[in-house]
Amino acid sequence: MNTFANPLVINLKNYTEISGDNSIKIVKDAKNVSLLNHKEIIIAPPPSSILTLSKIKVPIVSQHVDDASLGATTGFIIPEIVKSYGAIGSIINHSEHKIEHSQI
Repeated sequence: MNTFANPLVINLKNYTEISGDNSIKIVKDAKNVSLLNHKEIIIAPPPSSILTLSKIKVPIVSQHVDDASLGATTGFIIPEIVKSYGAIGSIINHSEHKIEHSQI
């Protein structure tokens, strides 16, 4: 599909319901709904799930990325690494991770 005209973004919160294989089932179900309804669905999982969920072949975006570069930036969410995991983008200024307008 790849239209992104009016996608439905499913933001997976940090609850036990998405831990382990649960998030895989949710994303597979979302992919099936997308195909059946001809509606683009984008998944926004926690960063620790991006690599695993991107293998399901659905559009994945990060919930956040930091303004940090590759190198000595342990603990930061690096855009280049998120991309290498299969994400196609990021939510900007997520309501649960607000950043200053000047940092956007």
